[in-house]
Amino acid sequence: MLAAVSVCAHSTGAPGTGITGTAHDWSNAGGGKCAVCHPMNQTRRTDLPWNPELSASTYQWDQPATTAGTIYPRFAGNTYSGPSAQCLRCHDGSVVRGMQGVSFSRNVRGYSVASATGNMAGTHPVAVPYPLNGRASAYNGTITGAKIDGAEWVADPSVTNEIRLFNDDGTGNVSVGSISGRSGIECTSCHDVHNGSRVKDSFLLTGLISGNSKNSGGYLCQQCHNK
Repeated sequence: MLAAVSVCAHSTGAPGTGITGTAHDWSNAGGGKCAVCHPMNQTRRTDLPWNPELSASTYQWDQPATTAGTIYPRFAGNTYSGPSAQCLRCHDGSVVRGMQGVSFSRNVRGYSVASATGNMAGTHPVAVPYPLNGRASAYNGTITGAKIDGAEWVADPSVTNEIRLFNDDGTGNVSVGSISGRSGIECTSCHDVHNGSRVKDSFLLTGLISGNSKNSGGYLCQQCHNK
């Protein structure tokens, strides 16, 4: 069993209030709103363990590298310690744009997900390095590409734009927080599944898919990319 990686952030109010009425509220599935993802006999803990079995699928993208030369990652859901492995337990490559057609029948207290394909084609990469302060970074066995232009990236979006960065100690352990030379992004860099009442559309921590807000004109891409 992998150690739990906290994916909560900016929690407000009583436990569970941020998830009430959202797409991650499992109250109607039986066993409580949180029971699909977390064992309910440990609700007094602040770092609730992960309930489902993580997928053994190897997640990968359809391109070898970005235009800057950063290698797209490959990682197995049941061995990778970053929080994206937990997200992809349900949101694999076949359903990442939504939950249409998902069957709840396997390994998650009777309410689990469609079989993961591991195909992440067409989705934003995760488990990849972020060029913190415009410098090269190593993360999940990948180094930022040689052609990357540091000026095209927000120096530290975790400070300016509420994006959550992670760090990799080089031995497979992923932790929350940006560290020079070993920072990266995960699904929860942009999404907060626990606080739907706080965040914007698609559980975004900051920015919008369209429209305006206080950060960089409001567009999600511009929270990290200076384009």
